[in-house]
Order: sequence, then C-alpha cells, then structure tokens
Amino acid sequence: MSDITLYHTPSSYYSMLARYALNLAEVDYQSHLVDIHFAKDHLSKEYISMNPKMTVPTLLVNEGVLTDSREILDYAVRFSQGHLKDTNTEISAIVDAHYMISIEQLTFGHVMLKHPLLKLVLPKFLGKICHRLEQSIKEDTLHQMAYVKKLELNRSRIRYFTEGSLVEKHGLIQAAIKRFLESLPAVEGGSWMAGDKPSLADVVMAVFLARLKMAGEWSLVDHRPDLVVWFEDLSQTEAFKRSDIWTQFSPLRLIKSARKAF
Repeated sequence: MSDITLYHTPSSYYSMLARYALNLAEVDYQSHLVDIHFAKDHLSKEYISMNPKMTVPTLLVNEGVLTDSREILDYAVRFSQGHLKDTNTEISAIVDAHYMISIEQLTFGHVMLKHPLLKLVLPKFLGKICHRLEQSIKEDTLHQMAYVKKLELNRSRIRYFTEGSLVEKHGLIQAAIKRFLESLPAVEGGSWMAGDKPSLADVVMAVFLARLKMAGEWSLVDHRPDLVVWFEDLSQTEAFKRSDIWTQFSPLRLIKSARKAF
C-alpha cells in the first residue's frame, strides 16, 4: 500500500489537476475523498489540522504535507524523474497564466447568469458557511486564525457575486480566457504541448479545457480548432480517464461521491 495519500474532491477543479499530474507521473497514491459540498469535511478540526487553508487537494507524502495544487504538480514532476517534463520557460508561462484565471468566478458566474435564481441561492449558501466559520472562531482557538482567513475569503466571494455588474465581470473573465488561448502555441492532435513527453502544460490545459466544456463556455475555444482536436484526442487516453476529469456536471455523481467521503 502506498504511503502517499491524496485528499481530494471528485468535482473540484484543483483536485482534477492533482489527480491528472500524479497519474501522468505514475505516482502510486491512496485516494481519500473529501466532501466539501454537504458534510463540509474541509471545515472539520481533523482536516484543518492537516491543511489550515481548508482547501482541496491535499497530498500527504514522506516529506510532509502539500496543501496547494501547484505544489502537488511540482511534486509530480520531481517524482516522475523525467517522465513528466520539467518546467522550462514556455511551460512555466502557460502554467502561470492558467493560474491567473479564477476558475471559481468563471464557473459560478456562468451558472448564475444562466440561472438567475442562483444569484439569491449562492450568496445565502456562502453566508451559512460564514456563520459556521464565525462559530468556529469562537469555539476553536487553536485554529482561530485559519478560520478568520477562510471567513474573509468567503466574504470576498459574496461581495464578488453580489456587488456591481456580474455580466461585466464575467465578460472580463471571458476576454482574459480568449487572450490566454490565443497566446498558446499551435498543437497537433495526438501530441503533447511541449515535445515528446507530457508536461505540466498538458496537465493544466487538459483540465482547463474540460472546465470550459463543463461550464458551458466551450465557444471560447472556437477560434482555436487545433486545441479542440488536441483535447478530443487527449480525453481518450487512459491517464485522462483514470483522473476523473469532469466535462459535464452531474448532481448524481456529486451526491454519490459525498457518501463515500471521509
């Protein structure tokens, strides 16, 4: 049994990044599901003692605990010993530019504009989380500062989705994505983005394009037909399938995965 454990959520974008990087690097790891939607496992004392950020994914390795998806991607590169290409300037630029785009704002912004009722539901949902965090601040002095930071993060999320024009904000994200996609080098179907081996550029772009498809923003890729073909070919590979990268949202899968968590 592997002594490497990945704490992750099936539907989580950054968990998908971690799963795909680890699988491409051929890392043998134990899978531990975290229910961030219903049971809020990530807000528990047990989880916060491991990851004070209260986020997924978290990777337990011999060297310690990795609490950020970017750290996990870099670990996968080191572990692979050359099988997953190391970062060069071109690869790093793609990965860094990708992380500059708010996946949460892209995903929920699209859904809220498409389903106006969610403009009321999501802020209330985040408000309940804020209330739980406020209680935790009073009751758990050991992790008080971690709860304070998480509380402010969720309050900033509420402000983003309730203040100003969401249409304008979403339009800015869409424009940023178009510029990002335009900056990418040309790719061919059945190939890797940066040579004869997979790299972190392949990891982030595969998951990013999958999220555009899942979020109903696939039209943003129309001006890059080479990326469309590249993604279609890559999504048929074993590593992609094994990494459970979502291209469609499934409430049923969300519920089933929550039942198996923690």
